[in-house]
Amino acid sequence: MKKTRAMVKASLKRKKYENKIESICFDAIAKKKEPFVVDVGAWKGNFLGGAYNHNSNVAALAVEPIPENVKLLEALPIKKKDIFEACVAAENGMVKLYIAGKKHNLVDCSIHKESAEKFGSKNTQELTCEAISMRALLHDVPKVDVLLMNCEGAEYDVMLGGTSWLSKVDRLYLHMHTKADKFLSDEYYFKRIKIMARLLEAGFRMECGMKDMDALSHIIQLWRKDG
Repeated sequence: MKKTRAMVKASLKRKKYENKIESICFDAIAKKKEPFVVDVGAWKGNFLGGAYNHNSNVAALAVEPIPENVKLLEALPIKKKDIFEACVAAENGMVKLYIAGKKHNLVDCSIHKESAEKFGSKNTQELTCEAISMRALLHDVPKVDVLLMNCEGAEYDVMLGGTSWLSKVDRLYLHMHTKADKFLSDEYYFKRIKIMARLLEAGFRMECGMKDMDALSHIIQLWRKDG
């Protein structure tokens, strides 16, 4: 019972930060004439839908590996050619995608098996999925006003790989998470420190963030380019 209460409390705390960060992002999007938004791990299009609600002139790219979710994204104003049915990774190629449970879940998947298992199911399915790097995704994009990265563990690969693409990004809404027993390990602690150091070196500062771990092994942060 205590564990359940702690998890509910932590979930509410995370939601509070998510709402605060999304409000900042949507305000920024509303003020731009033609904002460019990139949603990595776009899920069912909740964030993109909010962006379009705040500014009908939004141009966007979305990355989402689950076909059922891609169909939902296609109902948004985003152009079909700008929806990538793929995973994000450090390099282009083909990767294994692990999906928690007995059937395709609309959210619980990762290119890392341990991250998929954090959802409470060790009965993961394996699919082969196309992977795209951030460098390739943003190759023809001059500037990104808001980038949401919520890719269930792949953020470590992406953010610790080549990050020259960060120079194009004004705001980065970043989720970092993995399985609870791994999240507290020295390995993942130092990975998160390296990511934060890399963002600072690239000229970002933390605008808003949940700096401590919650019961769902999840940290969310909003970084903004200085200047």
